[in-house]
Amino acid sequence: MNEFEFIASQLKPLAGSFAGALNLEDDAAILTPEKGQEFVVTTDALTAGIHFFATDPPRLIAQKCLRVNLSDIAAMGAAPYCYSLALMLPEQTSQGWLSEFCDGLRADQNDHNVHLSGGDTTSTNGPLSVAITMIGTVPAGKAVKRSTARIGDDIWVTGTIGDAAMGLQALKGALPTIDAAARHALVRRYHVPQPRNRIAPTLRHVATSAIDISDGLAADLGHICTASGVGAQVSASKIPVSDHVLSLLNTSAITFETILSGGDDYELMFTANPDKVKKINILSKDLNLKISKIGRLTADLEVGFINQDGRMLTFSSNGFRHF
Repeated sequence: MNEFEFIASQLKPLAGSFAGALNLEDDAAILTPEKGQEFVVTTDALTAGIHFFATDPPRLIAQKCLRVNLSDIAAMGAAPYCYSLALMLPEQTSQGWLSEFCDGLRADQNDHNVHLSGGDTTSTNGPLSVAITMIGTVPAGKAVKRSTARIGDDIWVTGTIGDAAMGLQALKGALPTIDAAARHALVRRYHVPQPRNRIAPTLRHVATSAIDISDGLAADLGHICTASGVGAQVSASKIPVSDHVLSLLNTSAITFETILSGGDDYELMFTANPDKVKKINILSKDLNLKISKIGRLTADLEVGFINQDGRMLTFSSNGFRHF
């Protein structure tokens, strides 16, 4: 199957009825936001051997690539609109692999109401690489940024932290005593993160800042603090972890540092005025989504994690480094 056959058979159906894609027959898409809306744009590139295993199922690779971009859009309080896809494919890539990859994209497109608007494909002598540019929409002037947190704000996080990092460790064989059910659950979190797009519309009304947790909670909280010129104090005991991760912590199979610096969570961390506690708790109940208050922003420009006996946790790693 050559490039044009791939576009016709696999990619055009992903564009579907999205008018701006022009049936993938022009040099570029034409996009116009609705009146009163503006675009939010993000790009993530993922490469085999760095962000996923080359042997991972193509459907799961596609879903992860799409979902990490959806997570960025959610962190801005925006709704997904469309995306473009650039594929750098090893020469031996099979037609079956490409079909399964596109099946993964199709499944998540349907779940998140987003369509393909264009892209590019090329062959490479290197590893498989996938780059997605996601475009979201948000009411003009209402996007949630990292730079607008305020001293005294509470720090909140969705879901649980550390599952994906432990899933990666399990795939590397670093957790040999873990039981099969726990391994499956943790590996699943690594392969297919859950973007928190359902919270995005409300996030605009409660959050003073937000970020998706991709590099690790410690590093990404540092990004908010640096951008906003504030510090933070976090109670380690309030950081939400799953039963599987808690079991690993209790048996000393892992350290809390690993949880905070592991990355790949793709949960949302946001800050909010303390008067929003009730509204956030109602939101958590309405969405059936765990949202935990873990600390508060401070004026001292330091980011501190306090353990149960009041001692400061120290870190030798600040999260995932891209290069």
